[in-house]
Amino acid sequence: MFASSLLSVLGISGLVGRFLHGAIIHHPRVNVRIYHLVCYFITAVPFFTMALYTNATCFVASVIIVGYFFSARGPVACEVLMQICGPDDFSYGLGFLFLSGGVGYVLGAPCAGLYLCIHRLQDYILKCNIALPWDG
Repeated sequence: MFASSLLSVLGISGLVGRFLHGAIIHHPRVNVRIYHLVCYFITAVPFFTMALYTNATCFVASVIIVGYFFSARGPVACEVLMQICGPDDFSYGLGFLFLSGGVGYVLGAPCAGLYLCIHRLQDYILKCNIALPWDG
């Protein structure tokens, strides 16, 4: 029940964030590249502070923060791409962005699983060597 509520909160805050980020980036005094970096930095903060959460309310607040600021990747990324590539090469840049994102989504989980598997194996070997000091 709590997980489905968290997913609902994540989706609603992401939806609200997309609308607000789309409105904010069209203000003439907003530097879109800096805004993009700040949004991603704020998105990362709850992941580093997750060990400090003491109750469910803190966890829900962090999910709201992540949902809102991570939703900037849609409208803000297109605006940054337009500034980098220009209007003539925007379609090529957007295709490359989606292609590289797809490769990251396909390879990210197996690489993370392999990394965790190797490190858990190393931890297991280390514990066995401590438990059995005559083994090596």
